[in-house]
Amino acid sequence: MATENDRYDDDLEEEYEDNEQQPEGEYIELYSKWSIWGFSIFFSSFFGAALLIRNLWVSGFKRAAFGIVAFAVAYSCASYAAIMLLQATSLVLVANLLGGFLYGEFFFKRYFPESDYYPKSIWGALGIALILSIAFVLLTFYLDPEAMKQLRAQ
Repeated sequence: MATENDRYDDDLEEEYEDNEQQPEGEYIELYSKWSIWGFSIFFSSFFGAALLIRNLWVSGFKRAAFGIVAFAVAYSCASYAAIMLLQATSLVLVANLLGGFLYGEFFFKRYFPESDYYPKSIWGALGIALILSIAFVLLTFYLDPEAMKQLRAQ
C-alpha cells in the first residue's frame, strides 16, 4: 500500500531529470536556505529565488527550476503591484520576508529535505547582487534627473 511519502518521493524522482549529475550518496555544493533567506531580505526575494534556481539546476531538478522562475516572476510582479497600489514602501521588507520564507522554508525543504550537501560560498553571488543593485540605483537616478538634483541639494 502506497503511503503519502511514497507518492511524494515518486513525484520528486519524476522531476529529477539528470541522474548522472549527482550519484547517490555524494554531496554537492548548494546555497544554504539561510543564504536564500539573507539574499531575499537584504536585496529582494528575486535574488533569493535566483540562488534557489541555481541549486535546483545543479541538482538536476531542471523542470522545478523553470517552475520557480515562473513563480518568482509572478510573485515579484504581484508584490510590486501591491506596494504601488497601496503606496506603502514599508511593505517591501514584508514582501521580501515572505519571499524568503517561501523560497527558504517551503521550496528548499521540498527539494532538499536532508542536509546532504556542502554549503556553497556566497561571495560570488554577493558581488553580482551588489553590482546589479548599484547599477539599478544609478540607472534610476539617470532616468530621473529630478531625484539626482534633490540628492545633490542635501
